[in-house]
Amino acid sequence: MIKKWYRSLFRIFCLGLAVFLVACGGSSNGGNNSNADSGDAGKDPVPLTPLLSPITTANFDYLSASAYLGLESLAEMAEGVGVAAADFPGALELPGLLGSDMGAGSAAVPLLGLAMKTAGFQLVAGVPQKFDCEFGGSITLSGAMANQNRLTQGDEVRVVMENCRRPDGPADVAGDLINGNMSLSVKELNGTPGPDSVWSGIIVVRYDNLGSVSDTGTESLNGDAQVNISQSARENQVLAATGKELRLTQQAPGKAAQELILRDYRADIHKSGDNLSFGGNFTFSTIKPDEGTLLVGVATGKPFTVNIEDAIPVTPPDGAPPADGIRQVDVYPSSGQITVTGAASNVTLEAEKSAGLVPSFLARLTVQTTRSDGSYAASQTLLWKDLLSAL
Repeated sequence: MIKKWYRSLFRIFCLGLAVFLVACGGSSNGGNNSNADSGDAGKDPVPLTPLLSPITTANFDYLSASAYLGLESLAEMAEGVGVAAADFPGALELPGLLGSDMGAGSAAVPLLGLAMKTAGFQLVAGVPQKFDCEFGGSITLSGAMANQNRLTQGDEVRVVMENCRRPDGPADVAGDLINGNMSLSVKELNGTPGPDSVWSGIIVVRYDNLGSVSDTGTESLNGDAQVNISQSARENQVLAATGKELRLTQQAPGKAAQELILRDYRADIHKSGDNLSFGGNFTFSTIKPDEGTLLVGVATGKPFTVNIEDAIPVTPPDGAPPADGIRQVDVYPSSGQITVTGAASNVTLEAEKSAGLVPSFLARLTVQTTRSDGSYAASQTLLWKDLLSAL
């Protein structure tokens, strides 16, 4: 959604799978407002566990990039759920599995790439429903829905993907290979989700070894999340993502696997169309080559802002068909600030957009370390894309 706008693991999973939550036009049977408030980002930091890792000039760029990746991932996850809920059925253009037995008056619901009858769809406890993916593998849905064609408070859904490969872009192009499990619980749903409606909800998500394999590497997701959503106007949402632990693993071709574990996290996001503002607080640990496990904390001083008009198309690889088009763009934050805190040390990461430079997105890093002989400080300014390349 942000760094990899069209190919994010979180967008694929949350936008594609959470669509199921609202695929049948869920409405409310009561409950309170979700109380998600992006204005709280950074104002109420999560208490940090003992911080054992010093931040030095040898690791400050790596830790800063990892902290932003964690925060960005939380924002993508929550935004994916919110977009899916509001934009159904237009969130995904999916092929149908239509047959002559559909019956008069039936229509295909574009759900997870599966065409289902809008009349009478309902998950019943103990009766799983399995569907083939377009390019191999399968998706199995199970759980319990209290009503046909809509979800209500208390409904539970489980999604199991086995070697599932769905279209990517054009319907005849196979996408990522996806395996793993995802469970969804509807804690609240107030109003009818839609691009123009006023509604709110609370969705609890659990990821179990949910992973994808593509030409850019492998990614996997484990852990829990609660996403609070409140929409006040067209595509204007306030979201909050909270949880105890989320484990993100990525491995690019030819590189060592990177694992990022977020604990006691909260991220607050405001979405207006394709523009986002997000901040949050959490502790995280990661393994850096030659240094072992690093444990630090993150707090937001100023939410990051990401604007779609700042999108930079990624240059297609040499030899790519001209008609293939651009499927990926990079969108870097134009403002925002977080502080990563370690043992007697911290680093501040600040995003800036400079009108006089091309590329214009800068990352300013300031490291402060308390030494026995006093305080030590260092600073560095680099292109945002170069900061992320430290990972």
